[in-house]
Amino acid sequence: MLATNILTEHARSRSLGRAIAEDVIECVLSFGSPRRRHKAEVYTLNPGERAELLSELGPETHRRIERKLRTYVVVSDCGVVITAAYRTRRIRFQ
Repeated sequence: MLATNILTEHARSRSLGRAIAEDVIECVLSFGSPRRRHKAEVYTLNPGERAELLSELGPETHRRIERKLRTYVVVSDCGVVITAAYRTRRIRFQ
């Protein structure tokens, strides 16, 4: 589980409001690939990383969080999670 001090209050309230659990944020950060956007890192899961996540977690846990894997997580330069949300469209990177 994530240490509570690396989520900003904004990230905590937005993820609760969007029903994104901390274990989903942790999975995206652990298995996702970071891309630079507006002075921050945006973590997302591509199909290959989702397959790797499935083999790591097992089918039971993967089935539980599968619908949440379209989540992206924004991390500041100092390593603090700024926010987490669902991707509804393509994210354009610089």
